[in-house]
Amino acid sequence: MQGGQGWPWVFASGLLGVRTVRLDMLARGAAKPGTGFSARWTGFVRPEQSETNTFHARSDGMVRLWVNGFPLLDSGRYKAGAAPPELKGRIFLEGGRQHTVHFEYVHPVEAGSNAACVTLSWSSPSRPKTVIPAEALATLDGRPGGLEGVYFANTRASGAGLVQTAPRIDFNWGNHRPELLHTPQALVAGRERPCTVRLVFAEPESLREGERIFEVKLQGKPVLSNFDVCREAASITVDGTHAGGFIGRPFRLHVTKHLKTGPNTIRMGPFSPKSAKLVVY
Repeated sequence: MQGGQGWPWVFASGLLGVRTVRLDMLARGAAKPGTGFSARWTGFVRPEQSETNTFHARSDGMVRLWVNGFPLLDSGRYKAGAAPPELKGRIFLEGGRQHTVHFEYVHPVEAGSNAACVTLSWSSPSRPKTVIPAEALATLDGRPGGLEGVYFANTRASGAGLVQTAPRIDFNWGNHRPELLHTPQALVAGRERPCTVRLVFAEPESLREGERIFEVKLQGKPVLSNFDVCREAASITVDGTHAGGFIGRPFRLHVTKHLKTGPNTIRMGPFSPKSAKLVVY
């Protein structure tokens, strides 16, 4: 189940019993005729100093930005036509280190005569606002000098796309699509390389262990079996033995049967609640 408007990064959910995660693989292919299009740029950004950075995005359409996996900008949170002309988001970044960047842009079909344009800039106490330069960017496979862009002949930023490295995100295509989407290209096999797939589980309801279990396969190969979200998120162990787990609501867990004579070590993690109490009676 792919997420709808406002949640395009959601590809599956266990809330309604859906247990299949579908990943759209990218391919270089010819663009289809039309006016709307979208693009996605991914890679690393590397600031020189450790400080709070402000990211700025201007565009005629919808934009979304994640930095280090954190959703920093999202024009989809506003009602149609109500988004400010420039979105701003702040995040602290350690200097001299690479931080992941994922930026999406959509030029809708109904944009009409609006010129297709998008710009991604940054600023900080030590740096005036400027378009992020190529020397601060790198692709996910380590090539310096820009972000890897994938351009789509649709407004979903998914499916078959055309790949081109962008030294910086500062485009004004006018009333046309990017030239890349006008150039017919035959499908070309992409280069094989190791990939990391990160699954993020966001649970809107309180849960106990056993209430949200997933089976995950990648290219038909099982990689996770009986993955219990509660057990992994808030696991309680007694002397290294798993005793239970929970998310959200107040929950009393009896660990008596796990206790041994003498000292016992009880641990909660990796995301233990701040107000957890151990009561002995």
